Amino acid sequence: MAAFRKAIETRPGYAEAMYNLAVTSMDLADFSTAADLLAEVTAASPEDARAHFALADALIALNDLDAAALSLRRYLRLAPGDEQGAELILASIGKAPVPARASPAFLRDLYRRKAKNWDLVPGYFAHRHVLDAVLRHASPLFLSALDAGCGTGLSGAGFRAMTQHMTGVDVSPDMLERARAKGIYDVLNEDDLLSFLTRHPDQFDLIVSAAALIHFGDLNAVLEAVWLALRPEGTFAFTTYSYDGSDPTAFGASSYRELAKSECFAHGSAYLADLSKTCGFEICEVSEIIHEQSSTQKIPGFVAVLRKKNGVEGP
Repeated sequence: MAAFRKAIETRPGYAEAMYNLAVTSMDLADFSTAADLLAEVTAASPEDARAHFALADALIALNDLDAAALSLRRYLRLAPGDEQGAELILASIGKAPVPARASPAFLRDLYRRKAKNWDLVPGYFAHRHVLDAVLRHASPLFLSALDAGCGTGLSGAGFRAMTQHMTGVDVSPDMLERARAKGIYDVLNEDDLLSFLTRHPDQFDLIVSAAALIHFGDLNAVLEAVWLALRPEGTFAFTTYSYDGSDPTAFGASSYRELAKSECFAHGSAYLADLSKTCGFEICEVSEIIHEQSSTQKIPGFVAVLRKKNGVEGP
């Protein structure tokens, strides 16, 4: 920090040094200093998208939500691909409608940064919940399984021995590179989950999705696509974050700030149950889980198991 201040003193208006000092100040929870510095940066460099986004982050911490929303909208005008996840943050502070899903560009960047250490993250349980839930309600052997949002293959490793043919799909090339090195899958696809499902009707006996639907808001299109991709009597198991603390009948941005910044949604238990029935599934289970935990908090979620019944009209 002393070096950044010296650089600014030596060259007044040095935007890069001010930005770096602001980010460091935010790391130390000095949001007022960060906001003042970033306001200077955005005034001097109005086309600097990252500075507008960082300013919004500081303003949210200071509870100046109107000003934060203005900065986020400026960021979106400069970066319409939304690699920082501004649309969901706007929704989380009540300044915009909840978007349908996370930005694919954001997800590719997010999981590029996370891929290297993903398997080493302590306190992540989603893939274990999915495996245990499937074993409670379905009988292996599965002829054809899809790991939807397969990541580095944590879920696939658990299902490999009970599946004749396993396919994985993920939007992140970096996560897929890690999965490919494990030799778990027969086929791996870099693709958008929803697009992939719609192009593969009546193909899978089992579809699993651990911590992938957390990046979708309204799950209607996803469940419809899953129903079509499953064979009769096929099983779908997935996890979501819990929205029951806000509204069990709805969905929205995660109430956990860091998760919302990672473009994560949460879903109510009644919303999951009602939508599953509407889309033609038999509900085997919707259970509360601890999706993941850190040293300071436990993040609640749900694991759900659905079945496509023979003779039941789908969506």
